[in-house]
Amino acid sequence: MQVSHLDPNIVVQIFSPLVTSQRIMATQFNNPYTSVTCQDGTTVVFQEYAGYLFVGVGHQEECHLQRLISMTIRMVQLVVGPCVTILKRSATKSALLDSLLEAWQRLYSSEQSYLVEAVERLVVNSELSAAAVKALASVVDKMKAAKELTPCHAMFFVRSKLLALYSSRNAQELSASDLLFLNLLVEASQVKELGQIEECETDNEINTETVDHRKDDDGIEVDSSDSGEFYSIPSTPSLGRHAGLVEDEQEGKIRSCVLLLHTEVCHLTPHLVHYETLSDGLALVIVSEINRTQLSVQLITLLTGLEEMLAGNVNSRGKLILDACDTAVRKSLELAKRLPRSKTAERIEKALQQVHYRWENVKKSGVEDWLRTASDAEVPTRVDASLTSLVETTRAAWRTACLAVSSATSAQLVESAVAVAADRMADYYEAGEISKELEVSENGARALTVARVWSMVEFARSHLAKGHLSLMWKDTTFSYAYFLWFEDGSGNPLKPGELDETVSETLPLPGVLCEDFYRSLCTRAFPGMDPNRLRVYELFCIHLGLATSPCVLEHTRRLAATIWEVTGPMDANPADLL
Repeated sequence: MQVSHLDPNIVVQIFSPLVTSQRIMATQFNNPYTSVTCQDGTTVVFQEYAGYLFVGVGHQEECHLQRLISMTIRMVQLVVGPCVTILKRSATKSALLDSLLEAWQRLYSSEQSYLVEAVERLVVNSELSAAAVKALASVVDKMKAAKELTPCHAMFFVRSKLLALYSSRNAQELSASDLLFLNLLVEASQVKELGQIEECETDNEINTETVDHRKDDDGIEVDSSDSGEFYSIPSTPSLGRHAGLVEDEQEGKIRSCVLLLHTEVCHLTPHLVHYETLSDGLALVIVSEINRTQLSVQLITLLTGLEEMLAGNVNSRGKLILDACDTAVRKSLELAKRLPRSKTAERIEKALQQVHYRWENVKKSGVEDWLRTASDAEVPTRVDASLTSLVETTRAAWRTACLAVSSATSAQLVESAVAVAADRMADYYEAGEISKELEVSENGARALTVARVWSMVEFARSHLAKGHLSLMWKDTTFSYAYFLWFEDGSGNPLKPGELDETVSETLPLPGVLCEDFYRSLCTRAFPGMDPNRLRVYELFCIHLGLATSPCVLEHTRRLAATIWEVTGPMDANPADLL
């Protein structure tokens, strides 16, 4: 479906009353709209992130639109972090976000791994598996010479399936959601070629924009492009469930971009990602951590505290929030001074000095007195102005520290590493071994009607969101069953606490891409226990014809006990179903 260009004035005219009403409900009554349904069946959904209101409009069911808008926000975090305004002036970032959304919509409607949001492993013979791991180890070893980078992971994807993954010794573990997003990045390059737009933002593009800027008296640069109330990326992706695929995979072209992956240390950890399609659907992805993680931690901590104060959500935690912000400002400056001397380091230090200057202004504005005596959520005008100014300055500093990274310095290393991987795997994909393994996998996955499987998952999720961890149901052709259960590290089953239908009000949407639903469910079902010590398993079961409950339960027990004999031991995130 082609989407014509929307005149911003028309968008403002249509949505202004609705958005204004939503803002009033949020700020004055602390009860914002989540959705509005119109008489003609059109549904409008709302979510906020980083001070921006994201609006989704369509004729789909509300749960699908909520997933779409949640996925959009998650991808915005992945591409630009808290600096949403970059999308307005950077054609590169906007095009990357657009292609990711289109790729996700296509895969969500066609690939089971994206439907259930789990990493699907391509099961291959031991010789091919060993060769793939050795090739990836060579890639990571080659990348160790890169300056300002810590090579972490290298992986092979065969279309939407993971063939092999190799991680360096001290690398932080990749989450299931990040693996899916990295594969989505490869798929996006096949859905929509970014062409002349190079995918890696350079220092120059990030810091020298062509938009209008103004400077305050203290010389701090403030972006004035945020004055518009509404904004949509130039090419809004189709909401249809069958977007077309461009077949040209542009083999031999190495692409690079900065992504903010979710690690245990920081939920916006900057990584430089290089990826290339080698042959026959085989893609290589190299992930290197940019050595700015601790800076990102401190600046995100500061932003979180500032946004809480602006929203008036401090309650009795005012002193704690203020101390956390003060510590974050001090530590970020200390970290900047430890960076190896370069022009980039100088820019980062200067940006953080501006943050420190604005923070001192905030403390002089009376914020401490307000936090000590505040009996309601209303923020004094002077405090509000100084906090808002600091938020923008902090976002600019975070952008300079975490997004202004060039891939030029590591280009030769990447080319060398890719050449090694291509050479090591050439014999296998030229002999067609990878494609044969893929055909076996895909033929089994297509044995059932796609529509039945998709409706089964959506039905099970609708009940899971209400706290139902097991259910069985039937239609005229199939009998279905869904089970979710918990185990400890030794494999002993655990009985969860009571979950009622109000659980959906506090948990994210089922899945791992938008947020980790399963981790949140563990926290809710086992309060006081460390979610990292729990394992979560899901099992969908389909029988042709009518099957009795005892038969379904017996088959389910057998599947749960024997599935690892086929797939191998599960030593990664247990919520990765396959």
